[in-house]
Amino acid sequence: PKPYVVPGGRFREVYYWDSYFTMLGLAESGHWDKVEDMVANFAAEIDTWGHIPNGNRTYYLSRSQPPFFSFMVSLLATHDGDQVLKTYQPQLEKEYRYWMAGADALAPGSADKRAVRMADGALLNRYWDDNDTPRPESWLDDVKTAKSNPNRPATEIYRD
Repeated sequence: PKPYVVPGGRFREVYYWDSYFTMLGLAESGHWDKVEDMVANFAAEIDTWGHIPNGNRTYYLSRSQPPFFSFMVSLLATHDGDQVLKTYQPQLEKEYRYWMAGADALAPGSADKRAVRMADGALLNRYWDDNDTPRPESWLDDVKTAKSNPNRPATEIYRD
């Protein structure tokens, strides 16, 4: 809903975690208005999709990138104050639930989508694509990779 900054000349879309590093540069350059707009845009994505997709294209909706929204909000709060944390608390909690879904029921050594419980009980997150098909933007590469690994189901390879 607001203006945004793309990572480079060949891109027309925003990528999730890249944007945090862009925001660091914008903040250092005094462009806090752009940081604020980008945080608001990511909050809108969480409200719309339940998470922040990998990038702003429909074929990215089934996957995300490492969760940096809390870092983005914290960065903005260094400039605008702690009220920012309260403003974005609903989206912060919603993103947390997205990443931790299923974690409470995990036995040691098991996984469910993005949550993994290690043998020692530690809880981690991992990359997970809700689709078990080749990525549209890398379809040929994904199919070739799956064909070159006949001992693994292609659906596992596409998610990895």
